[in-house]
Amino acid sequence: MIIDNQWRHGIKDFALPPLPREMRTYGCGFYRVTFDADVGDEVVVFFREEPPHAKGLAHVQPMTLIAHKGIVSTPHGIVAYVVWQIAAGTPQETYVETFLNPFQFGTLKLVADASSQTHLKFLAYDLGSHEVVSMVDFENVFDLDQLLFQMAMNLGNEEEGDFSQAVQFIMSNASVMDLVTRSI
Repeated sequence: MIIDNQWRHGIKDFALPPLPREMRTYGCGFYRVTFDADVGDEVVVFFREEPPHAKGLAHVQPMTLIAHKGIVSTPHGIVAYVVWQIAAGTPQETYVETFLNPFQFGTLKLVADASSQTHLKFLAYDLGSHEVVSMVDFENVFDLDQLLFQMAMNLGNEEEGDFSQAVQFIMSNASVMDLVTRSI
């Protein structure tokens, strides 16, 4: 079922409650958020950035977001990933990876839910000021269903390994640009 979650509430200026300690670090990932009670929970891309880079994102017009997706096989098991290319073609352009464990049902559900939305919201959060500096409601053209399909196909052919060791192996042996090159 497709969920129509397009933003229809005008100004995108809002505050978030304080982040849990484990989220107060640089990174990007999928998270569930409720913006509109009529829509309910939706999956967003939440990017946590260090100052002063975060403030620069507030002024990027138009904001671009590209999702480079793939699967990596390591000696410790397989890992799915998304490399987010944020603000492509601007001085604020950055690449941030999100690693996903395809053996966790919650991860599969998160990607499935993200792929079933009409829009995918991107939130940039300043870790210094604790403010949302940018929120863009992108039409969901990210083909996350392709990633979900690849994750599911690999489950039947692979045994679950040690996810944290697999991620560490990738981070030690492949650059972000290697992951972009290998994406599906």
